[in-house]
Amino acid sequence: LEFFSHIPSTCDRLRDELHSGEWTENEWNTIRNVCLEHVELEILLVEAELGMKAMFDEGDESGGGRGSRRGFQSGPSSRKLRQQMRSKRISDKGWYQGARRYEIVDNFLSQHVKNVWELGDEIRMRILSGIGSSFDLALNNPA
Repeated sequence: LEFFSHIPSTCDRLRDELHSGEWTENEWNTIRNVCLEHVELEILLVEAELGMKAMFDEGDESGGGRGSRRGFQSGPSSRKLRQQMRSKRISDKGWYQGARRYEIVDNFLSQHVKNVWELGDEIRMRILSGIGSSFDLALNNPA
């Protein structure tokens, strides 16, 4: 869960890097690096969602499985979240109960997902705003 506490500062750092340079060869490398790190954040969020939702599907007695990836079961805060999520389980079976359990995960992740997606929009706009200068750079530096 430490990962989630770093998402806002990571997105802010990436935004600063994204908007700090001029349209040079170095700036395109910076944008590329920001894009790579942004994609990593997206992947980690998807893996976190799958792992958390898998915890609802696993029994309380299972200790391993998908939830052990990427430190989901490592610290006391993750243990606390698992207990909290499991305590909110609905004992009856049915699609509504399953959807309600998954909604807890979606609500937890929604702000982080929004932050990462907004960063993606900023990256896209930054790239689109520099298309002309990248063309000039390519013509002036064909190597």
